[in-house]
Amino acid sequence: MSIIRLVFLLPGFLVALVMLPGCSGPFSLSDDAPEPMRLEVTELQNLNHWLAMSEQVQAMTADEAVAMLRKMDSPNMASEQFYFGLLNQQLGRFDGWIQARDAFRKLANDTALDTSTRELARILLAHNQALINWHERHRHLQKELAVSVLDRELMEEKHQELEQKIEALTDLEAVISHRKQKAIDDSTLKVGE
Repeated sequence: MSIIRLVFLLPGFLVALVMLPGCSGPFSLSDDAPEPMRLEVTELQNLNHWLAMSEQVQAMTADEAVAMLRKMDSPNMASEQFYFGLLNQQLGRFDGWIQARDAFRKLANDTALDTSTRELARILLAHNQALINWHERHRHLQKELAVSVLDRELMEEKHQELEQKIEALTDLEAVISHRKQKAIDDSTLKVGE
């Protein structure tokens, strides 16, 4: 790029920076821009440890998760509580999701933990609550389907009964009509004799 072009473009660039007073970053002209939140090294190590634990549990089968849960004592420390929640989540069952949700709720509300770790717990809490809600909706829909199938079967039975009654009435009507006709024929024969 030639120097002449640069001279023409520089004033436009400066005008653009002045027009964006809320812009934060190295080119910001505003002094009131908030400083980005910086994570402490210990917070990152704790979060990375929990994420690694999560990956390890996700690689397990449900049977392996059950075996690990049987080996565990009741979780006391935050990392044990997190592991307990992950294992229960991995079970892929309603009762496991409830246990996981409750474990992650405790962690999300634990003010002794750093914010990034509590946020991870909130995400997992929301995930397990969504699984619980899905299961409940699915169960409710299954009940509705079963009721509608039973209703349909009842309607079909009533329909068959009604058809049988109509057929019986039609047969009865035919018999009555046949007898009337026979009586008329018999009376005309007697008159004609």
